Amino acid sequence: MLWFLRDYPLAAVVLRAATLAFEALLLGGLVFCAGVIPGAFPPADSFARRALRLLRISAAGLALTQIGFVALDSEMLIHSGIQHWADLISANYFVAGALLVLTSVAFLLHNRRTLPRKLPWLLYVVPLVFATVWTSHAAS
Repeated sequence: MLWFLRDYPLAAVVLRAATLAFEALLLGGLVFCAGVIPGAFPPADSFARRALRLLRISAAGLALTQIGFVALDSEMLIHSGIQHWADLISANYFVAGALLVLTSVAFLLHNRRTLPRKLPWLLYVVPLVFATVWTSHAAS
């Protein structure tokens, strides 16, 4: 168990940095695609396909890194003897992480081959921003 406690800070920083990077890519990409792509590019344009691919990669990366981050924090709290599994499910970091994962997976499932449409894509921004702000330093 000592190796886990020694390497936890590094793993937490790397996962948090990856989470923030994927959040920025996904949020910025959603706003950009909803505002620029629908009227400016034809549906078969290679730029639109690449933008959709980058958004899908960002959503998948966000979901995976957030799962790892929440699992790492939960494991740390359980093995330090502070919390039990049932207590962690209602913790802010756990609920916000679940919201990020669910929103990312919903985006991946909903947008398999379709190009952006303004309103449906912007609806993904709301829970992403809410979960991001919920886990920020200002909120804590």
